Amino acid sequence: PGIDEEFEEVCGFFGNALDDADATVVDLSCGTGLMARRLARVVEGRLIAADYSESMLLETRRRFEAADDVATPELYRVDVAQLPFATESLDAVHAGAALHCWVNLEDGLAEVCRSLKPGAPFFATTFLVGALGTNR
Repeated sequence: PGIDEEFEEVCGFFGNALDDADATVVDLSCGTGLMARRLARVVEGRLIAADYSESMLLETRRRFEAADDVATPELYRVDVAQLPFATESLDAVHAGAALHCWVNLEDGLAEVCRSLKPGAPFFATTFLVGALGTNR
């Protein structure tokens, strides 16, 4: 889907995690912050935009600062296979158009699962048709 359609899907999927002032929501492999800028307008709690690429994080910061109407989230440089988050500490994770970029997909997915609270949503997309047995 396009970014606006994906954002609507993410909002519906994340549900109460967006409205909870105590929640931590992560945009993992945030790239230039396209989704993070949308999430920043609806997340009531803590928003973290994370990426492995320092240049992507610099671009994310630049675009947030240029936006003027939304606060810049916490920016973390991370390796998805070794996330710096405590076990069962995250309320929702988004990884849009990212899975195909992860060097070790299985380790990255295991780290996301470890970091999420039980039952917390993980919304992920990829550019590879048929990845993980899906047709989207």
